[in-house]
Amino acid sequence: MLFRSIVTDLLKSFLSHGGTLQTESKVIDIKNLKEIGNCVVTENDVFTGKKVVIAGGHFTNELLEEKASIKVLVSPLLIVYPAVSEKNFVRLTPFIEKSVNHILHEIGGRKYSVIGGGFFADPGNKSEVIKAEHDLLKMAKKVFPEYNSTKHSEVYFSHKTEIVSKHGERNYQYNIKDLGKNVYTVLPGKFSLGFSLAVNFYKKIMKEDPKRIRKFDINFPIKEFVGPMRHANIVANPLCQDTCPLSNLSIQT
Repeated sequence: MLFRSIVTDLLKSFLSHGGTLQTESKVIDIKNLKEIGNCVVTENDVFTGKKVVIAGGHFTNELLEEKASIKVLVSPLLIVYPAVSEKNFVRLTPFIEKSVNHILHEIGGRKYSVIGGGFFADPGNKSEVIKAEHDLLKMAKKVFPEYNSTKHSEVYFSHKTEIVSKHGERNYQYNIKDLGKNVYTVLPGKFSLGFSLAVNFYKKIMKEDPKRIRKFDINFPIKEFVGPMRHANIVANPLCQDTCPLSNLSIQT
């Protein structure tokens, strides 16, 4: 799935149908006032609306009174240039240390690898975070012989927000919660389940099925809002030297 293409289409559709996008405006509070309904209070403004949806990922806890059921984890991703494999693959096993996924990406003529595994940590536990990074590097060196001859490698952590399961294991299911007074929270779970979340959430709040075809202006200007992925920026950085200069910033995956 081309994540950047999906985000681009969603944003163009949203703006084409009258939506307003505001960035750099942290939400401070959400209040329900009898006179005007729901109010979203930001650092710079106050917005009102009939329905409010909190889709804040790992920031969700900051806006909720009930925080115990939401768990935030971080998982390491390894960026390696040049690419260590020409294939996209996933190896799943019951053993975390043996699970691996490899995605081949390209930016400006540079092919590079994004490598992940089953490693995760509590973001508030520094020793756990260091261990997760160390374990991922150890696994990558073992699985990919080409790793030792690469020019640049870097690890960054992505946040994963999920509802804590009863038995404590990872929970990849999406979650929709009605907080009352037309305020909802949504947690995406596994990325590939995000599409099911969107359809079922629409059904829940609108009491009808969404339209299967939605036309929008494909030329709607969104360049200022959608840029290269974080891993692409790492490879595009001048510190990541190469004899072949970057020709452009278009991403091909």
